[in-house]
Amino acid sequence: MLGSEQIWLSVARKIPLSVGVGSGFDRAPAPETNQGKVMNIKRYSAAFAAFIGLAVISVPAFADDHAYTDGPVVNVAAIRTEYGKFDEYVKYLDTTWKAEQEAAKRAGDIVSYRVVRVEARGENDANIYLVTNYKNWAAFDGATAKADAIAKQVEGTLAASNQGAVDRAKMRRILGSWTGQELDLK
Repeated sequence: MLGSEQIWLSVARKIPLSVGVGSGFDRAPAPETNQGKVMNIKRYSAAFAAFIGLAVISVPAFADDHAYTDGPVVNVAAIRTEYGKFDEYVKYLDTTWKAEQEAAKRAGDIVSYRVVRVEARGENDANIYLVTNYKNWAAFDGATAKADAIAKQVEGTLAASNQGAVDRAKMRRILGSWTGQELDLK
């Protein structure tokens, strides 16, 4: 006996003699059951539900991580009065502009307003800032219609309001503006 015959004989000698009819080696393989698959599906479902639960619970925790809350929205317009026209422009601010701001405040469109005089460092720097505070960004919804209604209330007609803007161009230059939101620190 050489080669593969020796291997088969050594394997055959190790098989117990009790193997015979009825020992299980003569039966057909056991039918497959879904029990193992069902258990895996249950485990995966439980793990997925736990993951979703933790994700939902942790969302408010991330939202509270900020060291601030959103404050009012601020608009700042930079104005440069023309030479010799400062007092004339401030008179406009004290009459028409102030009346419009007060009407907007009564209507709930703005929270507050103020005029800030600054030292201009050059001829193209602002010497007046007009600061207007709004409750939030939603205050800008429909801003044109709100401003038109207030202009009609204060100046009579939109045509008069537009002519006033043309006349003010002789007193001042608008250098620009910016709008931002204050952050209220906790």
